[in-house]
Amino acid sequence: MNTRTKKFLGIYLPIILIVVTIFVTSFFFQKVGKVEAGWYSTGGTWTYRKQITVDHSKVGIGTTTPLANFPMLFSVTDTDLKFTGSGGKVASSTGLDILFTSSDGTTKLDYEMESYSSTTGQIIAWVEIPALSPSADTIIYVYFGNASASDQSNMTGVWDSNYKGVYHLPNGTTLSATDSTSNVNNGTISGATTGTGKMDGGASFDGVNDYILGANTVNTGVSTVSAWMKMNVAPTFASAIVAGFAQGDGSGTTDKDIIINSASQARFYVYDGAGRETGATSAMSTGVWYYLVGTQDGTTAYIYRNGAQEGSIAAGSSYTGYSGANNLIGGHTSGYTYLNAYIDEVRFSSVARTADWIATEYNNQSSPSTFYAYGATGIASRPATTASVATINQTSTAPGWYSTGGPWTYRKKITIDHARVSTTTSLTDFPMLFSVTDADMKYTGSGGKIASSTGGDILFTSSDGTTKLAHEVEKYTSTTGETVIWVKIPTLSGVTDTVIYMYFGNSGATNQQDPTNVWDTNYKGVYHLKDGTTLNYNDSTSNAKNGSGGGGSANPTAATGKVDGAATFNNASYQYISLPSSTFGSGSVTVELWSKFTTLTGYWPMFSAYTSDSDSMEVFIDNTTRLFGGNYNNRALTGGTLVTGQWYHIVLTAVSGGVTQFYIDGEPSGTTGTTNFSTYTVASNIGRRGSYYYNNIIDEVRLSSGIARSPYWIRTTYNNQSSPNTFYAYGALESQSRVNSSGSATPTVKTRGGVKFR
Repeated sequence: MNTRTKKFLGIYLPIILIVVTIFVTSFFFQKVGKVEAGWYSTGGTWTYRKQITVDHSKVGIGTTTPLANFPMLFSVTDTDLKFTGSGGKVASSTGLDILFTSSDGTTKLDYEMESYSSTTGQIIAWVEIPALSPSADTIIYVYFGNASASDQSNMTGVWDSNYKGVYHLPNGTTLSATDSTSNVNNGTISGATTGTGKMDGGASFDGVNDYILGANTVNTGVSTVSAWMKMNVAPTFASAIVAGFAQGDGSGTTDKDIIINSASQARFYVYDGAGRETGATSAMSTGVWYYLVGTQDGTTAYIYRNGAQEGSIAAGSSYTGYSGANNLIGGHTSGYTYLNAYIDEVRFSSVARTADWIATEYNNQSSPSTFYAYGATGIASRPATTASVATINQTSTAPGWYSTGGPWTYRKKITIDHARVSTTTSLTDFPMLFSVTDADMKYTGSGGKIASSTGGDILFTSSDGTTKLAHEVEKYTSTTGETVIWVKIPTLSGVTDTVIYMYFGNSGATNQQDPTNVWDTNYKGVYHLKDGTTLNYNDSTSNAKNGSGGGGSANPTAATGKVDGAATFNNASYQYISLPSSTFGSGSVTVELWSKFTTLTGYWPMFSAYTSDSDSMEVFIDNTTRLFGGNYNNRALTGGTLVTGQWYHIVLTAVSGGVTQFYIDGEPSGTTGTTNFSTYTVASNIGRRGSYYYNNIIDEVRLSSGIARSPYWIRTTYNNQSSPNTFYAYGALESQSRVNSSGSATPTVKTRGGVKFR
């Protein structure tokens, strides 16, 4: 080796080695992925864990500050969480080896187990999140699989010092009024019985003399009272749902109550030397769970319903002179009577919880599955003191990837909750509403992943990932990712969850919609009345029975609807929508629509198909707030239950020569009558019958003939359209970036985790 070569190597060889080392290290970590969080090992070996990612967009209503020590509901049914004796991976039959950690994988979090089923893997737990961020997703882990573990829960540690009473009222079999806080303000049950709750179990009150009484330690000017409530019977006299800080046994003057008045409106009453009561919310319906919260901050009292503020009133410091004060659930107080309802998850605090906190509670408790993404199983296969490999989903097989017409780069999994499908079998060819606002669904030009500005590259498949499903886009906003789509589900099970996939991200795609095939042959007219700006009368079925306005001032106007857009009718201007002849067909029939009433003091038709009084089908509202419909001479009637300011799902079914039945919000309502119609060959109308015209808002009108839709179909339709985000879980983004020589997508191998040295 000559002198020049030695000199070259002496100068450059170290540099070359450094560069090569950096390159190899970088390449290794790119291939292996990010270094995973540490693995919790205190008290033995936890063999398994799963990542839980809280969606930051569900936290607060505008706050930029994390919520401190937030008690998050974690509720899943997962076969991995069954006891090992039942085929799962949890080592304890009572779930003792379940624990939670923060994102580092090692800092243990306090949690309370409300319910655990070893045979199904159902778990309902409350986990204290030290800092729940509204600006970035929060990650925690659930661990399990340690046969030597002692009980890992810490019930009282979940609830901050401001909580003075937390009553889960579990478990649906034996009612318990145990307080979960360190205050041990356990309640005494008087008459109340157990029932199905919003989370797990709940308390059932008969409206005669049932109540639960709990000790109280708070008499301050700032406080919060909250509960979930479902009415069995609308009250005819104001009733107390929960009362904070009631004198004696609760029958005397109270400091603060959440009540429901005779108009079924929730209000918050505060006594500060004089009685103060917040303005009423809109009326509530029977058979529906509502989350109600009352707060007082020392100057103002507020009432919240389903996470949103609905009323307030000036109220000073609360009266503090009571002796032997108590908390009261479901009982009566001075001026109020008992409540016939179910109540769940009651909480009393000595702080005025913020609007951000309350909205986050509602988002979490109303739909846990959309509040967080629940990850795959991670496995620690060796002792913590040695090198180990974390394997993600090592035994699972992913479904195929749709590739017809070019590569679709992205997809998301949609899992329909079978518990929201109201049948013990399945429904065939069900048109499901899919409605989300998702930044990934923005057009690429607006920072998203949709390749078409009109959403043309969106498509859906069945659970195999390759069988395409028919869908109709009602609305797509490229700048926000707001998407309203109807998807035809061939078999929607009421026994097991139904999985479908949504694909997008194909710049070469043609429009993937197939609107007319979404609607089965019994549908004779489907009118979405979109889009809230310019009213559209088009029929979405293959019958193409498009409507038209009454003409000029008789045209209804566009408005915000229940699903998207809607039609507003003004009877003074004789506004209506005319449908072509023979739209409705003959035989057994079904009329479906949503309506919101701005006034209830008239006699107005929502829909009519009229040949003569003896051969007609119509849906009316009269001035006693009843619905009546069917054949003019023999109608079905509902009770006077409707109120203004609230959307109702209204369905009328009739069997020719048989019964006529109303459904309101998915439930049978009113009496039945016998119909004797034959066929409707004349034009039908939305918002008109002869010289009578409608004066309220209508959305999503559907007309079927040859079938009276079943109660199961109708209830499932209501469940889906009234709350799409609780009807299904919307999964995380999956990507497929490789293609073969033909341009079709091919499986992409993704390695997660890597070798960890402990």
